Parts: sequence; C-alpha cells; structure tokens
Amino acid sequence: MTPEEKMIRVNASKLVQAKAAEGQAKATRISAENALAAAIVGPEKGQVTRELSDGTKILVKRSIIYRCDVAAIRKTCEDFCEANDAKVRVPLKSSTKTELDIEVYEFYRKNYPDFFSILAVHVEVKPTKTSVQVTRCGSEDHNKPIQQGPGRGYHTIPSSGRYHG
Repeated sequence: MTPEEKMIRVNASKLVQAKAAEGQAKATRISAENALAAAIVGPEKGQVTRELSDGTKILVKRSIIYRCDVAAIRKTCEDFCEANDAKVRVPLKSSTKTELDIEVYEFYRKNYPDFFSILAVHVEVKPTKTSVQVTRCGSEDHNKPIQQGPGRGYHTIPSSGRYHG
C-alpha cells in the first residue's frame, strides 16, 4: 500500500466514524430539544422563556405551517357564496404564486366557525420544528447561547449539568 493510499484509507475511516458520531449527536440533540419543548408549555405560535434557579434561560419558539388545496378553497368559497347568497373574502393571496392568506383564514376561525369548518377540510396545519435555545445569565457572555461545540468559543454544559464558562 502506498503512503497516499494509506492516508486516503485513514481519512476515509475518520470521515465514516465522524459521520456516524454526527448522526448520533444530531439524534441526541433532537431528543433533548423535544423533551425541553414538551416540558416547557407555551403557545401554539410564539415563544416562551423559562428561567432556572441558576440563571439558565431556555427559550422555546413554536410556529405553524399552513398548506392548502388552492383550487378547493377557491371552489368552496364560490359554492358557499352561491348557496348562501353571500359574499366572502377568499382566504388566498396572490403574488407570483397563490397561497393561503393566514390572516383571513384565522379571521374565519374566530368569527365564522361554521364557514371555517367547511374551509378547514382543504387546509393542512402542522407545527414547524420547535426552536430551543439555552442561555446562561450572570456570565460575561450572558447573551450568547450555550451550545455544544469544542474549540469554537461556545460555552459547554458537561454531563454533570454544572456550567463552566
């Protein structure tokens, strides 16, 4: 085996091992984020901060994605208007693409629940990835997030749970 081939083999092995560790680290991170998001109750959309007794702050952000069948929403509104001799604003907005107008859609949810229930069958609503951020107050870098990351100037939280800035 040539020195070049040996170097390629060693680095290929390192790459495979690093990718495996990266996948495990990602799974661990996602599991921890999900556990924190489940433990810290907050609004469906928006954010909430929880401060622990040691000054650590955990910020949980949640948001929602709306997807709809544009043609079905348009037809439902037309049929509703025709059947009820009414006028409604179609909860769609157009730019280069037509998409659900969330403000109008939510207006119908709050003010016209019967009409909303007809529209809602054409809309898929699901939460986006919840964001979790942990910061430690009282340190000189109190506004920086605490993140795992060796050698990059990040604060680390060892498994003991004690903070070492």
